[in-house]
Amino acid sequence: MSLFNSDKKISPAVEHYRPVFQKYADQNQIGQYTDLLMAVAMQESKGHSPDIMQSSESIGLPRNTIKNPDYSIKVGTKYFKKAIDKSNGNVHLALQSYNYGTGFIDYVKHHGGAYSRTIAEQFARSQASARGWTSYGDPLYVDHVLRYYHTEKQ
Repeated sequence: MSLFNSDKKISPAVEHYRPVFQKYADQNQIGQYTDLLMAVAMQESKGHSPDIMQSSESIGLPRNTIKNPDYSIKVGTKYFKKAIDKSNGNVHLALQSYNYGTGFIDYVKHHGGAYSRTIAEQFARSQASARGWTSYGDPLYVDHVLRYYHTEKQ
């Protein structure tokens, strides 16, 4: 059963890789998140980059180093699995951590323990400030991914 929103916002470029998403989701024992992983890919590249999940940075490489969509999905799925496990199944926290890194989960645990947009914004400001940058990540990442995804539980 597909859990996409009724507007079918998943592009044909991302939908083309559904079997690959399913394969790696199943291998990581998170098959129930296949559609969500595809929504992540929509937010990250809309299928217009070989690094479809923008997962190069999750393995310490510069952005867009991965040149193979299959490998990007494999790496991105493994990283999401790490985030969903570390967040004890909290989808919003895992999604935001996909964007910020799993250190965000530790930050949330030390700042009340609950994901919120406010805590995502606080983390982004603290990380940007610590690095001397004007911004860090996307504090609205969860909302941006979920616009491509719909589940009856929400």
